[in-house]
Amino acid sequence: MAPGDTEALNAFDEATEKTEDRVVMENIVVSLKEKRVLGRLGLGRPEDELVYFPGRNHGSLEVLWGPEEEGWHFGVLNFGGKWESSAVLLIETDGERIRQLDIKAALDAKANAFIKTALKGKKGLDPSRYALPYRDLKVVDPDVGYSVGDPVKITLDFDAEVPKAPDNYPGVEGAMTALLETTSDKISARVLSVGRPKK
Repeated sequence: MAPGDTEALNAFDEATEKTEDRVVMENIVVSLKEKRVLGRLGLGRPEDELVYFPGRNHGSLEVLWGPEEEGWHFGVLNFGGKWESSAVLLIETDGERIRQLDIKAALDAKANAFIKTALKGKKGLDPSRYALPYRDLKVVDPDVGYSVGDPVKITLDFDAEVPKAPDNYPGVEGAMTALLETTSDKISARVLSVGRPKK
């Protein structure tokens, strides 16, 4: 339901006698333990096109939280759209605030190179038309003891396809491993490998 579709969200402006969508939606990270907001997620402009809202515009949200160590947490947030992931954020928190980095461009670069290789020699197929939805985020060796600042490896899969494509456009499945690192200066992610998913 849009804010303007209900008076419950105070969208009716009596001065102009018009109904307006004045409710701003945004995604935030909260600490349930501390009962406070740690930070707002920067998803680009306009925010309401990327913000996750259950049941709205084919959106989805997959979150992978890493192990908590000494009050430190990392997370990978995968914002899905109708055809592809619209943002993949790496966040890190010390329990007081968050740092964040959109790692989608780094993931897309390696996935696109993989798609191009997979389609090599197949006539009439354009690798640049493939949409990339990421899924199934997992920590590699989650039971290994991590300390604050230790690099963490994750895996994620993708099922690339051309939206509304004719039958001659095959899908391309892939799996990648990425290394997430945090230092006092920055957070970063690097793709270590891309290949076929394990069956």
